Amino acid sequence: MNSVSRSWRTIWGSASTVWLLVLSFFEWLFSATSISQARGFDHRKGQTVLKRDCCTWDDWKELATAVDKKSGRWKGRFDPISDKYDYSLIERCTSTLKLYRTKREAYPMLMFLRSSLLRNFGNIGDSGLYTENYSGTKILIEEYVREVNRCLEFLFLTKKLSLEEKHGFYSAAKVSFGTTCLYFNGGTAFGLYHFGVAKALWERSLLPRVLAGSASGALIAAFLGVHRDEELDGLFQTFPDELWEICKSTSDYSLAKVIKYGNMLDISMIASFVHKCVGDLTFQEAFEKTNRATNIIAPPSVTSGSPQVLNYHTAPNVLVWSATCASNSWAAIYRSTSLLAKSPDGTVEVCTPENFVWPYASMHHPTRPNSYARISELFNVNHFIITQSRPSLFPTFHDELYHHKHTGYTLKVIRLFGLEMAYRFRQMDILGLLPIKLRRFLVDDFIPSAYITLTPTFSFSDIRHAFTKPSLQDIQYWILVGERATWQAIPLLLIRCKNEFSLNDYCEQIAFSKTTKIPLDSISTPFVMALEESEDKLLKNFKVK
Repeated sequence: MNSVSRSWRTIWGSASTVWLLVLSFFEWLFSATSISQARGFDHRKGQTVLKRDCCTWDDWKELATAVDKKSGRWKGRFDPISDKYDYSLIERCTSTLKLYRTKREAYPMLMFLRSSLLRNFGNIGDSGLYTENYSGTKILIEEYVREVNRCLEFLFLTKKLSLEEKHGFYSAAKVSFGTTCLYFNGGTAFGLYHFGVAKALWERSLLPRVLAGSASGALIAAFLGVHRDEELDGLFQTFPDELWEICKSTSDYSLAKVIKYGNMLDISMIASFVHKCVGDLTFQEAFEKTNRATNIIAPPSVTSGSPQVLNYHTAPNVLVWSATCASNSWAAIYRSTSLLAKSPDGTVEVCTPENFVWPYASMHHPTRPNSYARISELFNVNHFIITQSRPSLFPTFHDELYHHKHTGYTLKVIRLFGLEMAYRFRQMDILGLLPIKLRRFLVDDFIPSAYITLTPTFSFSDIRHAFTKPSLQDIQYWILVGERATWQAIPLLLIRCKNEFSLNDYCEQIAFSKTTKIPLDSISTPFVMALEESEDKLLKNFKVK
């Protein structure tokens, strides 16, 4: 009986993988058709160039500015009027903060910021404000965020407030503003795409402190979650070469491998490399080392139940490495994986029902708790950066930053088609007509807060990567795909996250000053992330007619 059950599970796993490959092909077909159509559409041709030809951030930024100027839309950045945000409110608040800072009025400034320091204040985080131009958004919005950061720096350095008043303000402001989580969702054959996204965010000082990952995305989250800031620069540079050393030692490349794992470069290669880097650190040890909250999304079983979010709150003694294997338990290679935990005496043991319980393991209803809601509860997360590399879900996604060549009703019809597909899949799930193994490919969980989804751009030429022996160039290519997908989101992420990261820096410095009894005067001013360009610099480069 057991052998029959195992045979059916093997057949079902292979069928799911083949289904993913079929859906991936249609996504490649859809993307390649869109790209070929976009090539003949005046200034929107720049979209293809920006996504597929630039190899560095500097190249992308230069070309983005050139495309914006040639299209004639760049001058729109200097016109503050738009129905997408409350420009009069933003203009008034910017002037008020400048006045307080000029007159050095600390207390009124503090009270003003306590009531207005929000991530989407005046709707400045609306993604529609970032699709008119590639290189940025309204100058008024950038100037407002820049002025808020100047005021935060002023309050940090002023002597008109006591250390306790500063600590109370920054702590409350940090809670009110919320936290960002970088969520690596799925991956299989395209797991290296996640690494490219993380690399681009790190280079622009936008890598959040809360990380989460599922499936092959969990491997990338674990890799980042166990390294300190000073280690990441070197690791991002050496990662492709070190991973290639492991990949080239594998000689078994066949169609059977594609059907079993979903691609030639099966996740065991990346997993071996990440295991080497992660070691036997627990979630608690990883957090104490890096101050990053790593969340691994692991299913309670292969076929049923709700995902369990493993982190230093819920599973402090569980090994990060074993959690990443459990997160990949839907794949054939890790179906028998058990969680490992470290006991107080340092010995490693298998988690059993006596010392670890999977919650919600018997719940099958679609409204069961999901990982996004759980992370939001634990870490005050109200903003997600989701890197999505599951091609089966792409047709149901809305790419917030996609510069569409279609406008008006044509765009609405295209969007309606995607929403209809998502709605029908959700209906089937609610009625119990969608197998749980198939659900992960077609239905995504509800996200309870603001988010942005970053997806790679595929073409016909990319399909060969799933059926050919991987090379160092292939590894570097997929990392670059992730970087390209991230570059166009940088202007939006700067506006949404700049104040958050500044608040984190100031809170850490004040907490350090309180515990070590060192006055703030002796502490260097925390790093304040600058926007890409100042208004003066933009005006020099462009004369508004």
